[in-house]
Amino acid sequence: SADRLLEAGWRAVEAGDLSGARATFSKLPGADGRARYGLGYVADQQGNLDAATTYYCAALDLSSTPADVAREIRGRLGVLGRDCP
Repeated sequence: SADRLLEAGWRAVEAGDLSGARATFSKLPGADGRARYGLGYVADQQGNLDAATTYYCAALDLSSTPADVAREIRGRLGVLGRDCP
């Protein structure tokens, strides 16, 4: 299920396995805002700020993104000094 994949992706992040996390989050549908956030977070941690911003902004554009995740994304964008186009 999507929830299991998300949990597995975040466990991989916590374990420092960013490539595994990216692979896991990528298995989720593109319309899943939580997965876009996960991909953005991985890119963020890898120092790829352009990709992180793209994923974060894509997640904010999706109605499926929960409000608490959207708040977290806005916070990350603020830390990065980035805005969505």
